[in-house]
Amino acid sequence: MYPVGYYDLSVAGAPVHSTVFRPLDDAALRANPFRGFTSLLRLDLIADEALRADAEAVLARRQLFTTGCRRLTGCRQMIWNTSG
Repeated sequence: MYPVGYYDLSVAGAPVHSTVFRPLDDAALRANPFRGFTSLLRLDLIADEALRADAEAVLARRQLFTTGCRRLTGCRQMIWNTSG
């Protein structure tokens, strides 16, 4: 999967920047015809202070990774910090 497009949706009034990822060559596209989209909500582009505060609160509560995944990340960070 490679980044193949960048979209600044703020020009359309949405405070979002997005990137699409997909395989590049024909063989890879046949094996995996899917695309992955990632988006970044740009809080700094939300002019309404109350709406920006609501968005910040929602994001603060959101958990992207499971507890187990975060635990493993913490273990790896401890190893990196002590190996040097």
